[in-house]
Amino acid sequence: MYFPHDGIGCKYENMSSPNGENGSSNHDPLHHTLHASRKPAVLASPRRHLSDLLYVEHYENGGGYVLHAYANEIARLTKDETSLLAKQFFRSLFTEREKKSIPVLFSYFCIGIVHGAAKHVPELVHYIRNHHPNLIVSTSPLETKNATSTIIAKEFSENVFCTYVNGCYRYGPMHAISLVGTKGEERGKFCDDVLEMIARDPFLSLVLPWGKLSSLSSMDPKQSNDGPILWVRPGEQALPLHGTPKARSKKAANFSLGTFASSRLTSPRQIQVPDRTPCHADHADDGLLRHTTATIGLLKAIHPPKPPWTSSKQDDGREPRKVHTGNLYTEDSVSGRIIKDVVVFDPRHYLDLFIRL
Repeated sequence: MYFPHDGIGCKYENMSSPNGENGSSNHDPLHHTLHASRKPAVLASPRRHLSDLLYVEHYENGGGYVLHAYANEIARLTKDETSLLAKQFFRSLFTEREKKSIPVLFSYFCIGIVHGAAKHVPELVHYIRNHHPNLIVSTSPLETKNATSTIIAKEFSENVFCTYVNGCYRYGPMHAISLVGTKGEERGKFCDDVLEMIARDPFLSLVLPWGKLSSLSSMDPKQSNDGPILWVRPGEQALPLHGTPKARSKKAANFSLGTFASSRLTSPRQIQVPDRTPCHADHADDGLLRHTTATIGLLKAIHPPKPPWTSSKQDDGREPRKVHTGNLYTEDSVSGRIIKDVVVFDPRHYLDLFIRL
């Protein structure tokens, strides 16, 4: 990674006393989000340094460190200040260190999160339906992972929104589609409109495969082998089986064979549909050149489209207020939706975890 000099010295704080809140020694992102969602009686004093907008969390379960930033606080910055903060964020996140007792380079932080930064991006399932309705996507039933089928994006979105309830939907996932064109058996197309939305974000524009911090910064997006890609997940849920043809066929077979085994053992009433990724490290290249690498993701929850008679404004009738022109973030960029649950391990223990897991 190449970081141009931006006039701001990056301050690496002691990991034993990270930037906390309310006198605590560890940052709690859930408490911070709940506190930011309330309207304060007294306005908070302005931050004196950009580094005050970065928070460090020590994740107790895995022992790793997470770097946090919040879009509603970045909304108070100018466009130039936001650009400087983004560079400082990635400098702290990606810088690797060397220690005698550890045979490989390591970074202090395992994950960096900018909460609420994707609120200015439209709901992507609905957007693909309106702007790319005939795009062919792959999906599979929830109860049968290997039975892959292809449908158009418009039909997929209709199945998603008609079964959507409380953050989950009861339809198959949309497998990854490429946004920079297809090669071989890939699905997708070159979606310049979606790429333009991603490139407008001050954080994502730096770390795209052709971004300013990439070694291939002058690359044509159509030549990218590293995405971006888009996929949709239904969420973790329990799926009842009492109405499926598979359950009825099993019941008929048991009667014909004269077996008297418990139906709960032979044909369960429901199955658990997991939506979790096992412990892994992302890699680049192949063969002897294979090495671990960082991965950038934009996580956005599914929201069904609003009825035509409702307004797109806020509940009180006011538009979201932007503090500075040129800044995509707004003061209402706080959401209570929890999209992903992650166990964060310390990067210094990578080789030990590789042996144990």
